[in-house]
Amino acid sequence: MMVISIGVYLSKNLGVNPIGGSLLGLVCFLTHGSYVLIENGAIVIPSSHVTIYPIVIPSLSSYLLRFYFRLLKLTTASLLGISRFLRVNLQMVTPFILVFITLYIVVPYGAVIIDWIFAQFCNFLQERELYEKGLVRQLLTSLFWLVAVHSSNAFDSLFRFSTPSYFLGAQGACLG
Repeated sequence: MMVISIGVYLSKNLGVNPIGGSLLGLVCFLTHGSYVLIENGAIVIPSSHVTIYPIVIPSLSSYLLRFYFRLLKLTTASLLGISRFLRVNLQMVTPFILVFITLYIVVPYGAVIIDWIFAQFCNFLQERELYEKGLVRQLLTSLFWLVAVHSSNAFDSLFRFSTPSYFLGAQGACLG
């Protein structure tokens, strides 16, 4: 649901078709986000597999879609040898294919970078006192609200721990 809503609103604000942008974001998320897995011939959605991809992939797909639409509008406008019908269809289909291929190339490298950033952030948080952890949590949840993401749930999901264990000092995936 979050992937579709981010795709719709961001595509609409960027001047791209909101339905096409949201569906492209959803397809790219399901394909590249490793959220839906196939195990032993069955489709499985792991409950513990929460990542930042539902925010990043539809955002990237909407911005890339706008970029490729503008690029192809300039490129195909200079092609005089093709019909108007073919030019319009090329301008519609080609950006979707290019966004999908771009994310297919970028997401694995992005995953490595995001994992490294989260590891550094977790190491930073583990060395902090309780009041500093609370301050960092408050700042990040406020930043999440700025991009219209439910802050406490997003923070807990990304760092895989519950708020009471966070403040009581129990072991979590990120905080100890």
